[in-house]
Formats: sequence, structure tokens, C-alpha cells
Amino acid sequence: MSEQKSRRKLRWPLYVIAAAACGVINYHIHPVLNQGFGPNVMASPVWLALSGGLWLVPALLAALFEVRTGSMPRTVLAGAAGWVAAVIGYYLYYALRITLEGGDVGWAQNLQDMASWGALGAIGGALVGGLVAVIYKRRTNN
Repeated sequence: MSEQKSRRKLRWPLYVIAAAACGVINYHIHPVLNQGFGPNVMASPVWLALSGGLWLVPALLAALFEVRTGSMPRTVLAGAAGWVAAVIGYYLYYALRITLEGGDVGWAQNLQDMASWGALGAIGGALVGGLVAVIYKRRTNN
């Protein structure tokens, strides 16, 4: 197997692992954001931008790396996979942490939340990937 083919095969698992790690980081950053913005945390546009932006990072990074292949469908898929993997990483880490602390995870609710946010992540990540692909194509064709 050539070195280029082995790099291509390794690329997707790296997207997923990096995105899942972003989900774990996200788990720890949200309490810091919430504490820093006080009691009216949800009303702050800065909090909304930072909180929402955290979920964009894995989708954007995966799409930016994948766009160089020249395939718009792969770029869209990479964006979606990045966001969904971050959501899964977040919820699996949450479940593991609660389990290790001896608490009740509430598996049904946890899975329901993960499915809801995962669906949103698939749509949002696909939009991010598509936007990256369109911008890249316009910049390289001009």
C-alpha cells in the first residue's frame, strides 16, 4: 500500500477521534462559560456565540482538511461527521463520568438528548462542510 493511500485511510478515523476529543473539551468549557457570564447567561449574545462556536470547531476543522481532496460530498460528510462525533464524545464522556462517580446516568434521556443534538449536528456540520467547499471552490477558480 502506498504512503498516500495509507494517509487517506487514516484521515477519517483522525477526524472522528479529534472531534470526540473536542466534545470532551466542550463538556469542561461550558461550566466555565456559564460561571463567567453570571445569572443571565442565556441572554448574552457573546455566550451564545462562544457556546455555539465550540460545536463548529470539529466540523470546520474536518471540512477544511477534507476540502483539499476536491470532493464536495466528502467535505460535506466530513463536516457532518466532525460535529456528530463531537456530540457523541460529549455524551459518552458525560455518561462515563456520572457512572464512575456512582450517579444515575439516566440512559434513556441521555440517548434521547444525544440523538437530538446529533441530528442537529449532522445538519449543521453538513452546512458548514458545504459552505467550506463552496468558498474553497470559488477561491481556487478565481
